[in-house]
Amino acid sequence: MLSTNSYTQDTTDRDNWFDTLIASIKADKLMLDTNTAPLDKIQQYAVFMQDNVIEVANFTKKKLDALIVSEIIVTYFKLLKETSGHPKKLALDLNMRQGEILTWIEIGDGQEDFEDELLLIQAQINAKYHTAGYDMTATIVEESDHLTIPAHYKVIL
Repeated sequence: MLSTNSYTQDTTDRDNWFDTLIASIKADKLMLDTNTAPLDKIQQYAVFMQDNVIEVANFTKKKLDALIVSEIIVTYFKLLKETSGHPKKLALDLNMRQGEILTWIEIGDGQEDFEDELLLIQAQINAKYHTAGYDMTATIVEESDHLTIPAHYKVIL
């Protein structure tokens, strides 16, 4: 059972949330009316005003994908910085449609500890983001393997 204080707090929080949302929408309208809105904001409202639920869902999914993938990449580089080694080569393939991020990492020969750390990073990312539909798969090769980074990867290092 909710106490009166809890209900009052919930109502206050809800009122504040709605006030902030409405103020944000009014600010967006002002920017649209004065032709000062950024292009992504113009596109967002163009999609919303079509009154097409599927298009709104697709637009929102693309934004969500970009946001989550960006967060995953930032997390990956933070964790990578904390490892004992440094990759010789690093490349990424971001397949946001399938929620998959591929990493290609070349390390020095015999760096098993570093390889273990890279696999742990992958596990940490997957543990955090898998339930949201995003996974990371790492391909780790050694310098002596003399393998070329596949063309679908974007070379980072």
